[in-house]
Amino acid sequence: MVKKVVLMCSVLFTAIGISLGGGVDVQASNMNKDLQLTIKQEKIREMFTRIEKVAKATLTTQVKEKKVKNIAVVKAKKEEIAAKEQQKAADKKANTVISNEKANQNKAYGEKLNNPDLTQAERQQIIQEKKNYNQSNQSNQSNQSNQVNGNEKANQNRAYGEKLSNPDLTQSERQQIIQEKKNYNQNRQGGRR
Repeated sequence: MVKKVVLMCSVLFTAIGISLGGGVDVQASNMNKDLQLTIKQEKIREMFTRIEKVAKATLTTQVKEKKVKNIAVVKAKKEEIAAKEQQKAADKKANTVISNEKANQNKAYGEKLNNPDLTQAERQQIIQEKKNYNQSNQSNQSNQSNQVNGNEKANQNRAYGEKLSNPDLTQSERQQIIQEKKNYNQNRQGGRR
């Protein structure tokens, strides 16, 4: 505002100097140069103000996009953790059911063996049935464990695939997810051998 007042005053003084004549032409030309310089400075300030506004808007947009990506990553991690917890709970429940079933069956065999009216051959037959049951149960439990581990691995690989299908991933984020997947699969393979 002050510059505009100074500018108006200089224009006014230039006009007065022109009307007085003589040495005023040199003074008017100097004032004209000052006026042009002031106008150029104002244009430069306006240009920098516009650039600053655009830079702030761009930075704000980038920060918002980064926050959205971070929220998505955190959400995916939480979902992954929840899925693992759910799988662990299901595994624990299945193992409990199997253990209870095995305990009940062994109890039944024990009750049969406590019968005083059994012959030696019948006792041997019940003992053999119990051994066969326990051996087959161990085999079934191992197969179920392998099946659970296979399902867990498939679910985890599916989750990695969903992460990789995100088109907004940078190349470094994509490479990081691929490396995580490789490490996960190698560790799962090593643990089953």
